[in-house]
Amino acid sequence: MPTFAKVTAAVFFAALGYFCADLIKPLLPRGTPAVWLNETLAALGAINGWIMSGKRAGDGTRAGIGYGLTTAALIVVWGGCSYSPAPR
Repeated sequence: MPTFAKVTAAVFFAALGYFCADLIKPLLPRGTPAVWLNETLAALGAINGWIMSGKRAGDGTRAGIGYGLTTAALIVVWGGCSYSPAPR
């Protein structure tokens, strides 16, 4: 069921994923296809923000910081898995 906490977490983590994708693009090796990198990390941020952070809102400041860091780490892990080079 949608709540304001879930929507807010999804929107802010989607924005974080999109912004971080712009920061990562210059660091990628030449020839790496990064056409959908911004949209992929934004979608991962929205999904993880909705599921991980939004569902657990209201547990206090320390728990909120922990949930936010965990969600950011999940975006990094899933983003790295989706854009890692395929074995040849």
